[in-house]
Amino acid sequence: MFDKGQSADDLVQRGLALHKQGRLAEARPLYAAALASDPGHAEALHLMGLAAYQQGDFDEALARIEAAIRQRPGVAKYHSNRGNALKEKGRLEEAIAAYRQAIALDAAFADAPFNLGVALREAGDAPGAVRAFQAALRLNPSNVDTRQNLATALYSLGRHDQSIDLFREVLKARPNAAEVHFNLSQTLERAGRYAEAIAEARVALALAPAYAAAAAALHFLMRRCCAWEGMSEVAAVVDANIDAAGPGVRVAETPFLNVGRCDDPVRNLAVARSWGNALANSVSPLFERRPPSPRAEGRIRLGYLSSDMQSHAVGQLMRGLLRRHDHGRFHVSVYSYGRDDGSAYRQDIVRACDAFLDIRDLAHADAARRIHADGTDILVDLNGWTRGHRLAICAYRPAPVQVGFLGYPGTTGCPFIDYAIVDSVVVPPAHAGLFSEALVFLPDCYLVTDDGQAIAGRGPSRAEAGLPADAFVFCSFNGPAKVEPVMFDAWMRILGAVPGSVLWLRHGDDLADANLRAEAERRGVAGDRLVFARAVPGKDDHLFRMGLADLGLDTRIYNGHTTTADTLWAGVPVVALEGRHFASRVAVSCLKAVGLDELATPTLDAYEALAIRLACRPDEIGRLRERLAANRLAFPLFDTARFARHIEQAFETMWRRHEGGERPSPIVVPPCRAVPTP
Repeated sequence: MFDKGQSADDLVQRGLALHKQGRLAEARPLYAAALASDPGHAEALHLMGLAAYQQGDFDEALARIEAAIRQRPGVAKYHSNRGNALKEKGRLEEAIAAYRQAIALDAAFADAPFNLGVALREAGDAPGAVRAFQAALRLNPSNVDTRQNLATALYSLGRHDQSIDLFREVLKARPNAAEVHFNLSQTLERAGRYAEAIAEARVALALAPAYAAAAAALHFLMRRCCAWEGMSEVAAVVDANIDAAGPGVRVAETPFLNVGRCDDPVRNLAVARSWGNALANSVSPLFERRPPSPRAEGRIRLGYLSSDMQSHAVGQLMRGLLRRHDHGRFHVSVYSYGRDDGSAYRQDIVRACDAFLDIRDLAHADAARRIHADGTDILVDLNGWTRGHRLAICAYRPAPVQVGFLGYPGTTGCPFIDYAIVDSVVVPPAHAGLFSEALVFLPDCYLVTDDGQAIAGRGPSRAEAGLPADAFVFCSFNGPAKVEPVMFDAWMRILGAVPGSVLWLRHGDDLADANLRAEAERRGVAGDRLVFARAVPGKDDHLFRMGLADLGLDTRIYNGHTTTADTLWAGVPVVALEGRHFASRVAVSCLKAVGLDELATPTLDAYEALAIRLACRPDEIGRLRERLAANRLAFPLFDTARFARHIEQAFETMWRRHEGGERPSPIVVPPCRAVPTP
């Protein structure tokens, strides 16, 4: 009940006192009474809107706050809170404009630049976010939240040392803040300080035992450093979070971490969908899907979107395809948001395109506008959920047809990605329903390769590479995160059965190397039978060195993809295990496409038996190497021109269907006839 003699201002003050205590259900009737007395009371409208915002009703929040602004347009906090409501509704650019309006009205109002920084970071404008948080910190130097967000924005820019220092400052004020320990762990990991990163992730999980994001990150770090003790307990926290997630809830583990940890394609889809739907709901598409219409220009305008157009696995694979595209039928653009490393790969890629656009400094929406303004017909995202992705650009729908390819081995779960390019080995027919995209089945291997990739003409001897001259050399040059206990057990049994053999691995860092040697000792294998290959100057040098090995051993949950193709290109046969999901079936697809089907094994026992048999039969290994040498340029895996014709046929089918008003649906590309290599 309200005293009839109370003014609207009195009612608002009573409501505000309750509001500050979190008693929104009691505050709102007081605001409503104030509005009944004075329908144009700006502060009552604003606070009613703020209460609605806090209760999750963003439509009412926006309507009320905008009504308050109409009454008093010069109040900065109204515009800032309007921005908050707009952001929650996915209207990010309007939110940013509202925050800027608040700053223009009151340059001393610290909440506005703080909120602006959060929005700019979400929009993909990390430099702008840093400037906004720095402005907020100047206004309120003691604000720990601002310092923490500035540290996160600096992390996004790769300014890791500054980010680490700021997170440590925040921890002085909040030593028990699990989120800060987690963020510090992430930054330390990016800086290559893995032992410290693991320690901070463990602190975060100790402070918050159900903190699934910290558990997922810790699990990856444990894999990355081959520190396996207790890994299953950490995974249980991640899985509990996935199992408990209801409809519309984004789980803590990223899709990329999930496919590297879990080989269940049903779970992979659930995780990807939770992230894909959350991203789709966070933005409002800027463009309607272009209606079908006859083309004014004969060529299909094809755009590739990637962070990896440099000396990176994706750039190395794509270089050959970009060279082989039929530019008479396709106008090929690359939209790059990764660094320019000055490498020959980068230079070759730039030369191979009709247009190469560096969009690093563009926010997601501005990048989408550029892609749309260029008239892009088919946009091919090469990152998926891999680190550094900008799927948010695709969420704005800049192209009428959008495709996932190459970088991410699985479904994106994104409703705005229409097609995924696969083959029938990595995605067997029984798995077709476990993708949110319509599937495009290429006839050979989905993995593109570059048949122009050079191998150095000379290089080290076995002794110079640290290998025993007369030993049988198994190799696996995959990153240490792919080396997990089950397959490592098998590798040690193989070494135990082949006296004097060694396993040649990629050097991750000193911690990972030491941990793997210790794990070998625990399994009864001398640690010095593991040899670690450090970086060499060029990819051609690496390929020459790979050829010193006798037999490749592939990994289990996440196969070698580029690594397996490189090992085969270097002339070394590879034994692989046919796994349960896309990421664990790529090596088998490569083997089939190079005519070495017998090296694909259905079980771990068969994998071990085959590796041991081959190591004990040098004549058989010799025949395999001869076949591989003959098949390399005769079979589809390394026929880049053939691959280009197949993927172009897929793109043309997608475009015809769009022009015909059809929805995306599965495409099976038939094998083309032999194409002469130019």
